[in-house]
Amino acid sequence: MAVNVGITFLALAVPTALPVFLVKILGLPTWSPGATLALNAILVAVSAPIVMSAISGRRRRNVLMASQACVIVTLAVLMLVHLLPAGAAVALVLIAVLPLAACEVMQGAVVPAVVTESATPLTLGRYTSAYQVTFSIADIICPAVS
Repeated sequence: MAVNVGITFLALAVPTALPVFLVKILGLPTWSPGATLALNAILVAVSAPIVMSAISGRRRRNVLMASQACVIVTLAVLMLVHLLPAGAAVALVLIAVLPLAACEVMQGAVVPAVVTESATPLTLGRYTSAYQVTFSIADIICPAVS
């Protein structure tokens, strides 16, 4: 559950912390978070078949590590944004969404499968409930800390 809370915080950082980071910290235009979040949603939808095909047959542990590598790439790119003028910074932010979308697709496919396969028939309800509780915990805490 603790690992999933961390994964959930990362997923919630995009809609909660990224807009604050882009506008308040970097001083980018107020439309940049909306464009970034819209592009991310489109990329998740469009890339899902491609990413799912790429991870098919792979070990779930490796897929989860790859998804976290995508997060690291995204965060590394975002750390460089402050070095650029506003126009280039917005372009780089939009590029940084690419690995983030891949991460979302990978995690969305693998994490629920890991949860359900880890449970026995008698504990499946508890496992899936605990998995869902982690989202609720992150939903409550993440906006408060961003």
